[in-house]
Parts: sequence; C-alpha cells; structure tokens
Amino acid sequence: VASDGLRDNLRYLHERLIDHGDTATTASGLVWNDKSHVLLFHIGNTRIWGMRNDYLIQMTKDQTKYEDMKYEGIDENNIPFLFRNVLNACMGIKKDLIDSLIITDVTANVLQLSKIIITSDGIHDYVSIDDLEASFKVYQSEESLKHVVEEAIKAGSKDDLNVLVCEL
Repeated sequence: VASDGLRDNLRYLHERLIDHGDTATTASGLVWNDKSHVLLFHIGNTRIWGMRNDYLIQMTKDQTKYEDMKYEGIDENNIPFLFRNVLNACMGIKKDLIDSLIITDVTANVLQLSKIIITSDGIHDYVSIDDLEASFKVYQSEESLKHVVEEAIKAGSKDDLNVLVCEL
C-alpha cells in the first residue's frame, strides 16, 4: 500500500516534468518510514549502493541500452561507452518512460548495512568500485566526497557529479 502512494507521487512528478517540456531526470532513493519498512525507488541510471563489511553492493540496476546489451550476452568490451547513458527509463520527456519505475521493499537488506550511498552516472561511470569502496570505507567528512568527485573529473567525467552518503 505504501508503495502505491509512492508510485502515485512519482508519477505526478513525471507528468509535471512532461508538462515542463524537454526535461528528464533519473531518480533513486529510499523512503524509510521506520526500521520495519524501507522502500527503494529507482528509475534510470542513478545508483543506490549499500556498504556492508567495507564492500559496496549495488542495489539498483541501470536501465540503459548498455545493460540491456550485456544481458543479451554481448561482451561489455564490444559495447560503445556512449550506450551507458542511453536510458530506457526516466522521469519526464515521454509518458511511457516511467513504466519501468521500480519500487522494492528492501527492509531486510538495509538493516545489514553500515551506509547507503547514492551516486549519479558522472561518478560511478568514471570511478572504479575499488576506489569508491576505499573512499566510503574511510568516509569521515565532506572531504571524502570531494575526493570522489575530483577522481571522476580526473577520469574525464563531464556529467552530473552527485554523491550522497547516509550512515546508518
């Protein structure tokens, strides 16, 4: 029932983006009512990660042409990097792009984590999982986040550079 309300709210935002014109966004987040109910929502290629025992676990799957091609068995070395950013789902632009919105109850998984991290593709497409783990393992302040952003820029990212860390 809670997921129906969340889905309705996200559909409302989607329709407002369409009304606004050529505006689109990916979205990922958690709705945490209390320790007994945590919902994850995801559309596009913003990622939610969980950190358990100093290792990152990707909790969302990118909804991109690149991921579809990997699923079809195409070797990822043969897929153009550009396809990482070709979205199959997002909020805005066209009505049916929201149909792939994923809402999942992740309560059991979240209670085993020390941190939840959300990154945009400008971060996770350019910074290796090993470097992300190292940065978030020692996360103490905003400086750790700045380091991750600087690493993405050094690696050539010109995309959005968003990272959010929630310690549990």
